[in-house]
Parts: sequence; C-alpha cells; structure tokens
Amino acid sequence: DACWTVKPNLDLMDFLMQEAPQLLGLSDVRGHTPFAYARRDHWAVWMGFLTQRRHLIIPSKPRRVSASSICTTVTTSAAANAAMSARAAQLSAAAASRANPQLTGVATR
Repeated sequence: DACWTVKPNLDLMDFLMQEAPQLLGLSDVRGHTPFAYARRDHWAVWMGFLTQRRHLIIPSKPRRVSASSICTTVTTSAAANAAMSARAAQLSAAAASRANPQLTGVATR
C-alpha cells in the first residue's frame, strides 16, 4: 500500500527497507512488485527515495553468510532482478509508445 497511495508513504517504505529489503522484489498474486503500483506522478519521488537508500538494497561490501542464507539470497536476488528487469521493460515500452504510438504495433485508428 505504501506505493499506490494518494501520497507516497515514505516512512512505511523506509521501515520495510531497513527491516526486510528482500520484500521489494517479491511479487503479489498478480505478479507485480510493490513499485509496479507506484503512481506515475510519484515516480520522481520514489526514484529519489530509492537512490538515497540504495545501500539498503545493494550491499556495499561483502559480508560473511551461511550456505543456507546464500541459497535464499540467490533465489530472492534472481526474483528481484527478474521483476526489476520486467518493470524496466514495461516502463521503456510505455515511454516509447507515448513518444511514437506507431512503435507499439497496435493500430491507433
């Protein structure tokens, strides 16, 4: 709910990022990650927010972990990467279709 509300709930998202950053890459029953629900007019706010907190998402230095946590991290990271790649492709396609509707391959008449 923090991403799709009328006003971005930065405090809630900050809490979630500090306590469980892996949740950012999890999909709901529709296959969408939390930021897939962000309103377009809030994208700049969310980008600034994420940029300032990237250290919570991307570790800056390696740390010692157990074998079981590596398996969990790899699985979660792969899912997060796939979700982020899919969202980036969606955003790119949306931007291209706005710039030139003929590129979408759908008749506009």
